[in-house]
Amino acid sequence: MERNSRYRIISAILNLNFWNEIF
Repeated sequence: MERNSRYRIISAILNLNFWNEIF
C-alpha cells in the first residue's frame, strides 16, 4: 500500500505539471 500511495502522489504531481504546461 505504501508503494501504491507513493506512485499515486507522483502521478498527481506529474498530472499537475502536465496541466501547467498546457495552460
